[in-house]
Amino acid sequence: MEIHELQQLLSEMSLQEKIGQMVQLTGVYFDKEAVLTGVVGEQLPPEWIIQYAGSVLGVIGKDKIYDIQSRYMEQHPHHIPLLFMADVIHGCRTIFPIPLGQACSFHPELVSEAASIAALEASSEGLRATFSPVIDVSRDPRWGRMMESFGEDPYVNGIMGKAMVDGYQQKDDTGIAACLKHFAGYGAVNAGREYNDVEISKRTFLEQYVKPFRMALKAKPAMVMTAFNAIDRKPISGNKELLKGLLRDKEGFEGTVISDWGSIGQLEEQGVAADMEEAAIQLQKPV
Repeated sequence: MEIHELQQLLSEMSLQEKIGQMVQLTGVYFDKEAVLTGVVGEQLPPEWIIQYAGSVLGVIGKDKIYDIQSRYMEQHPHHIPLLFMADVIHGCRTIFPIPLGQACSFHPELVSEAASIAALEASSEGLRATFSPVIDVSRDPRWGRMMESFGEDPYVNGIMGKAMVDGYQQKDDTGIAACLKHFAGYGAVNAGREYNDVEISKRTFLEQYVKPFRMALKAKPAMVMTAFNAIDRKPISGNKELLKGLLRDKEGFEGTVISDWGSIGQLEEQGVAADMEEAAIQLQKPV
């Protein structure tokens, strides 16, 4: 679809339809047999959100994806397809070593080849995007996600991250969109505790924790995911200085910035928003 066609389509969409395109749901909301109870049932979004949702997380298998996509396309007024995304971290059907293990190869071409195989397998099932690579510099073994990154060295993370993006984003139909994460400093959480604050100097932050992103952005990834943590007590997901000033303006990223699982709602728990509505507003008026 050409740019002018996209602009025409956008002009024809209602406000609800545009909002829906920014929402990602899990596959359970599209399961005809599912009975939603407990926390999931309590968080059930309005019907129009499900009707106009833009993307779906974690549905695996071409038959399931085809079924959901077919039903969705039939009822959508503009027949805009869903974007199916998943955590294809170190392989899809073929499993490769974890990223920390891949880093030990010091062989970026091999890492890129593994990513291209994963992309081929994922795209054949209908997946069009992955939440990978993780290029968080990680030096504290207490942090539970250390094995998802390429380890303690900023340069290795940057080189391997770029190679993985190149592998995922093949120029033909086998390619899938890559997502650099987590911008930034996520691997430096205090005491290795997940979601904790990060307390490091500005120089250390820029020279060591932002450096891998600066290097991997040269591969032009489709997406960058925000980190859960706060820097200087400012949560990344609502941090204009970092997301706009650094990532967009200084580093020149022009792709999609995507929040991590529930991180917008977490702005309430981090004390910068009174409720979910105010948390959403933080995206326009960041802390």
